Amino acid sequence: MQRGEPVKDLLSIEVYPREKDNKVRIGSTLKEDTKLELVNLLRTYADIFACIAADMPGINPKVITHRQNVDPSKKLVKQKKRTFAPKGQEKIEEEVDKLLTADFNEEIYYPDWITDVVMFRFRASNNEAEYEALLMGLRLPHVLKVDSLSVHSNSQLVVNHVLGDYEARDKRMAQYLQLVTTLASKFKNLTIRQIP
Repeated sequence: MQRGEPVKDLLSIEVYPREKDNKVRIGSTLKEDTKLELVNLLRTYADIFACIAADMPGINPKVITHRQNVDPSKKLVKQKKRTFAPKGQEKIEEEVDKLLTADFNEEIYYPDWITDVVMFRFRASNNEAEYEALLMGLRLPHVLKVDSLSVHSNSQLVVNHVLGDYEARDKRMAQYLQLVTTLASKFKNLTIRQIP
C-alpha cells in the first residue's frame, strides 16, 4: 500500500461549537458530498476527539509516552551516523526547527491516511474501548468512500471475534461485534489482523 502525498491546500472547519479557535483541517480536493459527510461525522463525534494533551486527563503516561521496545538482556548497538547531501540536511534541519518551535508537534496532513487519539466520555472496559476505536476506525473510511481497508489492532479478543475464531459470549461484546460486522460488510475488501 502506498501512502499518498500530503495535501497542501486544506480547509479549516469549525467542529467544536464552543471553541472557535479549535478547528480541524480537511483536504480541499475531496468531493463536495464526501466533504459534507466528513464534516457532519466530525461534528457528530467532536466530543471524542482530543485536540491537545490537556483534553486527555487521567490517561496513564505509559499510554502516551514514547519508549524504545528494547530487550534488556541484549547488548545495545549504536547505529552509524547517517549523512545526507547538503540540500537534504538543510531540509531536515528546517523541519526539525518547525517541530521544536511548535507548541505540541508539527503535523503533516495525509487526508487519506488517518490516525488520531479517540477519547470516550463514558466508562468503558478495555474490550469496549477497543471495539469503540474499531468502530470509529471503520466509520470514517466508510464516509470517505474507501472500498479497501486494512485494520491492525492489538486486541486479541476483538480481532478473533471479528475473524470468527472466538465466540462473543458476553451480551455487550456480541452487540459490538454485530455493529462491526454490519459496518465491515460495507467495504469491498477489509482485512483485520492482530499486532503485538
